[in-house]
This record gives sequence, structure tokens and C-alpha cells, in this order.
Amino acid sequence: MTTPADLSCIEELAVPKYSGAARGVLGGTVVATVKVGEAGRARSVKFHSPNQALLTGLYEDLIDRTTYSPQCSGRTVEIVFTLRLEGEEAEEAETIVRFKPPNHFIFISRPAMPNFYYRRPDEK
Repeated sequence: MTTPADLSCIEELAVPKYSGAARGVLGGTVVATVKVGEAGRARSVKFHSPNQALLTGLYEDLIDRTTYSPQCSGRTVEIVFTLRLEGEEAEEAETIVRFKPPNHFIFISRPAMPNFYYRRPDEK
């Protein structure tokens, strides 16, 4: 019998990107609880997060792009995603992904550089 932290019900995980929206906040931790449905698809996903921006793309990754074992239909899988910002601001930043068993993924990226658009007063 699997426990919620046991990722053996996941056949292929779509590892989410550290989105620009998420890089605009200080970071945080998202706990995703996936109810496995039939035919290797997720039936539902619930999130616990301190900030909605951290959820950008996670729903689609866990519902549409991750496959689950059909034998796990009806079971629940819990996945923890921690997003951290470290270092100097960057326009395009590389993300490092680390896995901490049994179910914790840590994403480390540099903070987003402010994006300013300047329009001259005579421009319309």
C-alpha cells in the first residue's frame, strides 16, 4: 500500500518551470495533493500555498502533463514544491531543481530583474 508521500504512483512527472510570475515573489512552498483517477490521469489536484503566483503552471503540469499508474486509481499522492530565490537579479535565470526524498522538489532561481518600459512623452 502506498502512502501519500510515496511517488511510486507517478509514472512520469512533468517537472514545472520556475515561472516569471513565481520569480516575482520571494518564494515559498506549495503542497499539491493529487487524487489519481483512471487510465493514468489525475482526477483532481488541491494546492496549499502562501501565494497564488507560486501555482503558475503547476495545475497543468500535474493534471495534463504528468502520468500516473492506473493501478493507483483512487489513491492520493502528495508532492511538495519549494521555490527559492538566491543571488542577484537576472532577466533570464537558470533554475536548479533538487529532489529531496520522499516527495520534495526544490527549485532555486535568481530573482527577476524589474522590467521597465519607457515611453517618451511625445509617443502615443
